[in-house]
Amino acid sequence: MKRLIILALVASLVGLGIPALAAYHQVYTPADSGWRTAGHTECEMFSEDSDGDVYQWQSAEGAEVGSEPYKNPTVHGPIQFDIINHAHVFPWIDADITETHLTWDIFQPGDYMAKTFIIQLRANCPVQIHLGGGTWDVPAEFVGGKENGHILPGPFTKEGDDEMIGDKIREYSLLGKDEISGTPPDEIEVRYYWYTAYGEKPDTSTISDEEFADMPPKEDWPLGRDLNCESITILDTEELHEEGQTHIVFFEDLDVEACDSEGKYVDLFAITITPDP
Repeated sequence: MKRLIILALVASLVGLGIPALAAYHQVYTPADSGWRTAGHTECEMFSEDSDGDVYQWQSAEGAEVGSEPYKNPTVHGPIQFDIINHAHVFPWIDADITETHLTWDIFQPGDYMAKTFIIQLRANCPVQIHLGGGTWDVPAEFVGGKENGHILPGPFTKEGDDEMIGDKIREYSLLGKDEISGTPPDEIEVRYYWYTAYGEKPDTSTISDEEFADMPPKEDWPLGRDLNCESITILDTEELHEEGQTHIVFFEDLDVEACDSEGKYVDLFAITITPDP
């Protein structure tokens, strides 16, 4: 009877002494002085499945009322908690681009080329740079919860036209002669070339001798209109994990012909950056 009473007491302490908890906790991150609360885009922590136990001694087996001889009490055992501690490190990308607005002033027909912009990347995962318009598979959904969580891909469509990279199209006359000047839609053929540089960031405005030496012939540069829905994959490397060590350098070539009327010509170079699913 005594043993039953003790076991009942243990059960009541476990069942009533510690309520079941499940909640998100406040997370903190170092600040200039002390700690600050982490934002929703930085980190979160969720806990659940409370537990409880009691350390104590109890009557030995067979120590019943009226029995003998004396039996040494026995220990119930140490309190043990096994805490399952998951950490999902989600993919992240930090991207910077040197220019987002380019203006060419062309004073006479010719073939002109320049280094146009550089994308600098830092990430903990392989990265895809999607060009122009189109639909790509990108990381879309976290499933499986805390026990078997993983990320599933899903389609992403760039908003806008299917062709968001192409030739430069004449938009209007610089002389204000839109009704009588030019033959809209005049077009300027555009080609692009790029390479990935690791380590020190290349100069943004000039082309080095090494870059000229590694540059393929202009005829091998893809036309802008052929780049829609294409992707550049940057592999997961030590340099990609470090700040300021991975750069994708872009060059643009314009073929301006004598038949291209004066005017403002416009095109868009759309870029979408995601983890490689």
